[in-house]
Amino acid sequence: MISNRKTNIFLTSILVFMILSSCFNANFLVDRMFARMDSWMDDFEPTETQKQEWVKLKQRLRVDVNRFLGNLHLQLMTVKGKLQKRPPDVDNTVKYIKMRLLYDYAGFQRKLLDYYVELHKILNAEQHKKLYKITLEQIDKVLVYRKKNNLQFDKNIDDMVEELDLRKEQLPHWAIVRKRIKLRAKRYADELVTSLTKLKKDLKLANPKVKDIVAQLQAEISHRNTFSEDSIGYYLELTEILDEKQKNKSYSILEKKIDGFIDFLRG
Repeated sequence: MISNRKTNIFLTSILVFMILSSCFNANFLVDRMFARMDSWMDDFEPTETQKQEWVKLKQRLRVDVNRFLGNLHLQLMTVKGKLQKRPPDVDNTVKYIKMRLLYDYAGFQRKLLDYYVELHKILNAEQHKKLYKITLEQIDKVLVYRKKNNLQFDKNIDDMVEELDLRKEQLPHWAIVRKRIKLRAKRYADELVTSLTKLKKDLKLANPKVKDIVAQLQAEISHRNTFSEDSIGYYLELTEILDEKQKNKSYSILEKKIDGFIDFLRG
C-alpha cells in the first residue's frame, strides 16, 4: 500500500524545482546570464591577463552549468517515468528525488560559490569594490524575488488544491494546514531578510573577507534546504485526507508540471 506521507514528499520535492520555470527556455537564460557576466567583467576594466583568466573560468563554468541542466533534464525524465507507473513505487521515487535532484541542486549552488571565490582571486583590490557592489545589487534582487516567489508559491498550492476538488469535510483540515504553511513561510522569509541584511552590512565594510561572505551564502543554502524539508511536514497532512481519485489527480497535475519544465530545459 502506498504511504500518503511518502506520496506527499514526492509531490512537494518536485514542486521545489518548478520555481525555476519561466516563459523562456534554459539555453536562452544561460546565454543571457553569461552576457550579463561579460558586461560586469568589462566594468572591471580588466588587464589582458585577467581577460584570459576570465575566459578560462567562464568556459569551465559554462560546462558545469550545462552539465547540471543536462543532468536535471535526465533526472526529471526518470521521475516522470517512475510517476507514470500505476501504482508508482513511491518509496523508490522519493529516495531518487532526495538523493539525486535535491542533493545535486544544493551541490550546484555551492559550486557557483567556488567560482565566485575564483573570480575574486583574479581581481585586484579596486576591482573587488565593484564586485561587492554587484553582489549587493544581486542580494537586493533576491530579496525582491523571494517576496514575489512566496506569493506565487501560495498561489500554486491553492491552485493545486482547487484542482483536487476537496470535499466540504476536507476543507477545515486544509485551512489549518495552509495557515501553518504561511506562518512557517513568513518565519523563513524574516530569517532570510535578517541573514542577507547582515551580509549586505559585511559587504559594505572597508575590507570584506570573501571567505566570510561565502560562508554566509553557504549557510543560506543549507537554511533554504531546511525550510524545504520543514515544509514537507505540512503537506504530508493534506495527503492524509485525500481519497484514491484525488491522489490520482495529484499525479496528473505533477506530470503536467514536469512536462513543462522538461520543455523548458530542452529549449
